[in-house]
Amino acid sequence: MGSGSSVTGIDSARAGYHRTFEAAGTPDIDPLVRSQVREKLLNKRRERFSKEKGEAVLEELSASRVLPVRVLVDVDLRQTLRLTRREKKARLFIPLESTASLSLFLDQIYQSFPVEGMPHNIVVRVRRKEGSGAVGEEDGEHGPGRDHADTGALHVTLKSDEDLARALAEAQKEGMSLQVYIRTDKSAAAAMVPTYLRDMPDPRASPSMQMVSFYRFFAPPLESEEALDLLAKKLRAVWEPFGALGRVYVASEGINAQMAVPATVFPHFARACASLEELTGVYLNRDREVDMGQYAQEPAFDALHIRIREQVVADGGLSAEREFDWGDCGRGMHPEEWHEKVDDSNVLVLDCRNEFESEVGRFVTAEPLNTSFFRESWDVLKTRLADVPKDKPILTYCTGGIRCIKVGAYLKQELGFQNVARLEGGIVSYARHLRGTQDAGQDTRSQSEARVDASMAGIIPSSKFKGINYVFDNRLGERITEDVLSRCDQCGVPSDNYVNCANPNCHVRFLQCESCGQSHHGCCSRGCVQARQEMELQSPKGGYPAPPKSVYPPGVEEAFPLLPLSQGRRESKKRVWLQPGPFQNVRLNRGFDAAMDDFMAAETGTLAESELLQRLTRETESVFPGGAHMLSAHSQGRLLAALTKTVGARTVLEIGTFTGYATLCLAEGVSMARGRGLGSEAARDSGRAALPKVMTCEIDSRAAKIAQRYIDEAISSKAIPGLGVADVKIYQEPAIELLQRLAALPPGKERPQFDVIFVDGDKKRYQEYYDFILEHNLLAGGGIMIVDNVLWKGLVPELARRLGKEGEDAVLPVEEFEELGFTKRQIQLAKVLHDFNMHVRADMRTEQAFLPIRDGLLIIRWKGFERTTFGEAEPARSAQ
Repeated sequence: MGSGSSVTGIDSARAGYHRTFEAAGTPDIDPLVRSQVREKLLNKRRERFSKEKGEAVLEELSASRVLPVRVLVDVDLRQTLRLTRREKKARLFIPLESTASLSLFLDQIYQSFPVEGMPHNIVVRVRRKEGSGAVGEEDGEHGPGRDHADTGALHVTLKSDEDLARALAEAQKEGMSLQVYIRTDKSAAAAMVPTYLRDMPDPRASPSMQMVSFYRFFAPPLESEEALDLLAKKLRAVWEPFGALGRVYVASEGINAQMAVPATVFPHFARACASLEELTGVYLNRDREVDMGQYAQEPAFDALHIRIREQVVADGGLSAEREFDWGDCGRGMHPEEWHEKVDDSNVLVLDCRNEFESEVGRFVTAEPLNTSFFRESWDVLKTRLADVPKDKPILTYCTGGIRCIKVGAYLKQELGFQNVARLEGGIVSYARHLRGTQDAGQDTRSQSEARVDASMAGIIPSSKFKGINYVFDNRLGERITEDVLSRCDQCGVPSDNYVNCANPNCHVRFLQCESCGQSHHGCCSRGCVQARQEMELQSPKGGYPAPPKSVYPPGVEEAFPLLPLSQGRRESKKRVWLQPGPFQNVRLNRGFDAAMDDFMAAETGTLAESELLQRLTRETESVFPGGAHMLSAHSQGRLLAALTKTVGARTVLEIGTFTGYATLCLAEGVSMARGRGLGSEAARDSGRAALPKVMTCEIDSRAAKIAQRYIDEAISSKAIPGLGVADVKIYQEPAIELLQRLAALPPGKERPQFDVIFVDGDKKRYQEYYDFILEHNLLAGGGIMIVDNVLWKGLVPELARRLGKEGEDAVLPVEEFEELGFTKRQIQLAKVLHDFNMHVRADMRTEQAFLPIRDGLLIIRWKGFERTTFGEAEPARSAQ
């Protein structure tokens, strides 16, 4: 390390709540009062003094109808209210009629300094001519009565009309203006300190942080935005004196909090929560107490974030469809009773967390819902419990209990189940109970009684929950037992270590063992390793460039410079990667590693093209000499086959067959895939056998006949093993008509959900295809849509760049592009493709990435419900 001061780990860990604590001021007054007064005062101080108002004041002053007064806030009150040097003073012009009584005079002062709620005194100072020198900023900071050499000044504490009259008379006699000081009344302030702050130790001296979570559903809900904003400000004002950190969501339906509180002040924090009407009686679900040194290395939170949300638990619109009573959600089961009953074969135990949480830890008798998002739970529950008797005992659990409130309400009120119970306090409470600790968060016992014995934190051999309890803070998980239930996403060895990809444009969460962490430099894929290394070369002094905001990031524009049409397109021999970053699925990203390997091998000639595909290319060039460019090249075909294989696709839809080159590559990928596909269980049912595995459509009968002949030859010659004649079918009809027929099939066993959809048809209808496919659930959750020609020889990003500079009124630069050899149709088509790219980018249902090869591929991943992993069959997982 270089010279200079250094910060120890413990200092670093304390820094976050030191800033919070110091910003709040010392606990010498009710924090709610301080917060309210500060907000009112700052709103007043921010009011602009207009030119017209200034001219009016000058007129009043020249007519001697106003009295100029300088007002200053003393240093104690300034620190309490956290005022800047500018905010703590003002020059007022008080109408003379308002000097007739103290109440009128103070009304004028309070209009600019509304500090009525604070304990304070108003002191007037009049400097006599024979007194000491001029009043300096020092006096303004501390106010009178601070032993300053100001014996020639008159100081009057305003308590009556007589006091004001005396000060005014003295000022008139001396020909001097008044100076008004607003001073803290310390004796009154001491009486206003809330009981929960009295005798509280300094949070900054705490040797550890107490992790805690809690939630509360409001009945009735808070309806107005003003009420939510007021509650958020109230919570911050009350919690800041404790140096509390965390993430808190406030919504009309309730509050959901995960926090870290200095352990030595936790009993005071608990009493503060109990003092709030909205949190009276709330159960503070204490997790482990973390030593400050450990917290420094892995801080769960580094600030106190209180955010207003639509919901404290996003349920995907469930509560918008009908009104649920969150109080009618089944009974809460104490961890001790749960421990006894969770193994009962007569009960159904449901893990209500998401798949990535269940993957690293769970009760071994539980059935995970395996959702990607909590909002998917309702369809899963409805399908899973369709044939379950309504009196069947159902036990539910989640991390801290809040998700089970909504699940329990749904099970009882929507599905009609009568015997529903949940693990009270979730896995956090269960682990704490088994560790034998007392619940110190609900009473006022001494600090020593409230502290968690460090020896109790760690492995719990008796736990029936195995593995790691995933938590939603920077720790990512707390180990409950030594069992490792999951495997490294890269090499398959047992590992339950969740990390985020070190490529800042990726940051996907995935499982990575220590060995792969070193060999992959903390990244999820070789493509991300390469991308990170390139960023480091661009930023050698540390730090990474911000992710590009353009719809066409620099990597795309560099790979697709605008070229005269006569020069054609040349394939890059440099390995490319997804732009601007890969997907939030590590297995898909690793699949692109393999796909790009095949692509580059085909590009460089190390992977030969099959004899059948070579003959298909020659025949296409002979029959369609002007349209041979529409044929997928060897390198792109290898990419399509590899992607279809790595996704584990069982079903593929192609829009635009042409002569079948891409069709054969997609079919090859299906034949090699060992995965289970991505659709729902019903869609993977044996009833699906009636539909082809590869469906493709083409309206040109000549092209379709050529494609059918080569497909038949490939199947008969076993070039695509495992597929029969009925598994690959060409539909000679417009793509939208085929999509409409498929969407009209009954949901479930008959209607298909495709794992891969390749779109290379009518470019003008790309957006129509895209919207129809998603709206009718024809793409499996987690499935990918590959759209070709989205960059169109570099014309699309160049066109977008020029249009963007001129705004909405921009005119297509037709003549300029025509000089490069482009036709008006091609230019109009580039505009259509750009609009499609922008449309997809704005769709929150999907995530997208460009692959800058050939004419540009847009890879779109549907973020809907997905159950299975990509690639080869998942290795067996067990608790050892």
